[in-house]
Amino acid sequence: MRATIAATAAADGFIDRWGIHERGILPVPIIQAARWSGWSVQFIGGMWPAMGIAYMLPNLRRIQVDENLAACWQRTVIAHELGHWLADHRGIHHCVSTRVVKRSAKEMVADELAARLLVPEWAIERFPMMELATRCQVPQALVDLRIGTCDLLLY
Repeated sequence: MRATIAATAAADGFIDRWGIHERGILPVPIIQAARWSGWSVQFIGGMWPAMGIAYMLPNLRRIQVDENLAACWQRTVIAHELGHWLADHRGIHHCVSTRVVKRSAKEMVADELAARLLVPEWAIERFPMMELATRCQVPQALVDLRIGTCDLLLY
């Protein structure tokens, strides 16, 4: 399943509203943008097999991320959970390792939107593919998803 036009437009609106794809600024300030949007972002331990949990409820926007993850994965989990929000997937979402569960269509859409949020178009045009993950501070799999060389993000 691919992100809908509405979800892609919502992601682009988020990017524009917070200016997170300003030319020359890497990594994308996804934690700050989440907080600017009214999200509480917390880093906690002992979440395995969950890498993160998002609460998208009428009076609560909270993302909890496993503090033991590498920073690139923490950023990916936050963007993934924002992807659920931008795709209008309300409720409680668990970002779980693909070693534990198979990815649903909604999870794949959230992954696609996370890649859109964290890997700016200008960076794709400016840097060699082999440098993108390092420069954007994301896993290589997210870059591959963004540029279309794979369609599944393996956690």
